[in-house]
Amino acid sequence: MSKMSHDRVHFTVGERYLQKNTIRECITETLGIDAHKLKQMAIRNEDLHVVCRPSQFARFVILRHIKYGEPNNMSCLNMKLVVPEQENHVIDVSKNANLVRETVEA
Repeated sequence: MSKMSHDRVHFTVGERYLQKNTIRECITETLGIDAHKLKQMAIRNEDLHVVCRPSQFARFVILRHIKYGEPNNMSCLNMKLVVPEQENHVIDVSKNANLVRETVEA
């Protein structure tokens, strides 16, 4: 069995983007972040900073476009590949289980 990669993707969902219900639903489904927490962040106009596994990021990007109908605008996410580090304002979801079990066809 192969060892899990230690690479992580750090990305930001801007407060304006977080205002959209579809984006919050996609984040909850693909990254396992509590919907109530996301709604509160949107109300407070806060950006969401996330650290996740590359596979989680890919799932988020694919489903937000295919299932939730959002434009595939990668530049707005300000993503970068990083070595894991714990920052107090970043939500690390890399240990969350994958909740998406469906196959999405284009």
